[in-house]
Amino acid sequence: MNMRALAHASLSGVLAAGILSVGLAASGPAAAQPAKVAARVDASGRVMAPGEKMVVAPRAAAAAAASKVCLQLHNGSAIFNLNLTINPDVYPHTITGGTITGTICSGNWHATGGSIGSSLSLTGAINAPNPSCASTIGVKGTFASPADYNGTYGFNGSSAGFNHHTLMLGYDRPTCP
Repeated sequence: MNMRALAHASLSGVLAAGILSVGLAASGPAAAQPAKVAARVDASGRVMAPGEKMVVAPRAAAAAAASKVCLQLHNGSAIFNLNLTINPDVYPHTITGGTITGTICSGNWHATGGSIGSSLSLTGAINAPNPSCASTIGVKGTFASPADYNGTYGFNGSSAGFNHHTLMLGYDRPTCP
């Protein structure tokens, strides 16, 4: 068998087994050492046992890991603290819940949806109806380096009316103002 046919047969067998290891032929004492085969690992990085089958769970069946992101919206004396729960497995990250506190009317709101990535889109609602306060909030913003969003926010179905800059304070912080 010529070298080309041998290489093709070896590569075909390696690809069929799902393992690829590339090496160069050497001469001298190093040539006597057997080639090392790379260990197979699963999606979490766990080394798999020889012959173990790769198990791939459907993405929809896997529970999304939740993560927290802390932001702070500023418009003069209006400062809203956004402690949001997001799905880190998708981008832009889906906002799945969280709280909105600070100088917002009555100071006790919750996030109802939105996303965060290259832009910020947030909807929220007041926890307990208050005739002196709006009932919903909408926030829109575009990412600006180093770590903030600039845009507008509004109340009762609007996301315009007021300008803001929103600072990204961090992910999974032990506390969010």
